[in-house]
Amino acid sequence: ASVLDRLNALLEPGGVLSVNERGVIDGQIPTIKPHPNFRLFLAMDSKYGEISRAMRNRGVEIYIPGEVDGCTYSRLDILSMLEGIGIRSYSIKHWLISVHDSVKQELPYTEKPTITDLLRCGVVVKQQLDKGMPLIQSLQQAAHDVYLRSLKTNSSKKHEFPHLKQKTPESIDDYSHRLSRKCDQAYPSFSKANKLTLCAQHFVEGLYSDPVKVDYLSES
Repeated sequence: ASVLDRLNALLEPGGVLSVNERGVIDGQIPTIKPHPNFRLFLAMDSKYGEISRAMRNRGVEIYIPGEVDGCTYSRLDILSMLEGIGIRSYSIKHWLISVHDSVKQELPYTEKPTITDLLRCGVVVKQQLDKGMPLIQSLQQAAHDVYLRSLKTNSSKKHEFPHLKQKTPESIDDYSHRLSRKCDQAYPSFSKANKLTLCAQHFVEGLYSDPVKVDYLSES
């Protein structure tokens, strides 16, 4: 806040920023004049601190309501955002959303996850699958890391969250096994680790058809 308050003088009409720390140079205090098109954008989340009222009064203040204000995202918006981070499989999207909604219902107001947590969980799943981690393990590990490790209160940490421990949907299990067999057929010379990587990549990208065998692919 103190750093931002230094900009108050700069935001005055015709204002400049005096750099007193440099001392006097050639009989003058160094100053910084803003460009004619200079604009300053500040974003604030009250959870992490406030911007001073003096600073806020110098601009146009826009409030963007969030999930806690009842402005929830539509399911299509959420699916689109998950698509944007690389999760193209509908089964994975559905599982992530269902886990997010379940955790959200069980936690108190101060601990409720937001859409950011859901997207972060999706990113973790994508990263783990890209590294070759098995699909089921990737989903469960990502949900645990994002939703459980971020809890702050002891009462929340002691919560059971049975939906995070339950078996993943049959559609994911069944498709994972079928796709694994297809990768075995398409890439018989690949190691198990590389086959798992290919299987994961095909699944997360939503490729429900048989993996296409590429002749020039081989292990070095």
